[in-house]
Amino acid sequence: MKRATRIVEECNKARDELKHHDQQRMIRLGVINTLSIAHVARLIEPYRRENRRLRLQVFDANKEEMEKLAESGRIDMALTLLTERPGNGRRFTHSKPLFSESYSVAMATHHHLSKSPLLTLADLENEPFVSRSHCEYRQMLQHLLKSTGTRLNVAYVTNQDDRALSLVEQGVGIAIVPEHYDSPNIVKRPLTELSAKRSIGFEWGISENQDEVDRFVDFALTARWPD
Repeated sequence: MKRATRIVEECNKARDELKHHDQQRMIRLGVINTLSIAHVARLIEPYRRENRRLRLQVFDANKEEMEKLAESGRIDMALTLLTERPGNGRRFTHSKPLFSESYSVAMATHHHLSKSPLLTLADLENEPFVSRSHCEYRQMLQHLLKSTGTRLNVAYVTNQDDRALSLVEQGVGIAIVPEHYDSPNIVKRPLTELSAKRSIGFEWGISENQDEVDRFVDFALTARWPD
């Protein structure tokens, strides 16, 4: 009888282990759409290569969309803008910063403003401007423009950063971009009135994929991020 009981227990244990083994590993990751795709790819590609059994789903989103994805439970974690507001009432209550950066004025390498080491809003007033309509700095910039009585010459409005950078590279206009945006065909200059910085990092909450979230955060901390 004892032997039969032991056999049943061993069978149940083996079945549970097999069931656990067959479960597919998963992470559902939201990525803020103002983070350079090059940095996203440098993070995701090697992690997928090292974790071939992992199903990694990535969702591009702006800040508002990210909040909805998080609160609806559609993502386990977010690579996003970190804010100082308390986490009360939010599903994502944990965070880990990766880097912080300022904003700069981007222009083609041959642009006449590239000769200036520092720019002001007045310098931009008559320049064709590429507006990144999805960027979080827009309200801040609008406030600065209003307070200084400055009007920008908006020549192109886009919600896609690859388009914005391509337009800048081709000399169609200038743009205000996060400091980590880079290209051999553009130069960046600081803007005296725009001193704000943003912090990029992970946010997450309690998840059924918690072990995978923890592993991914640990891996990301070893990756190369902007200084």
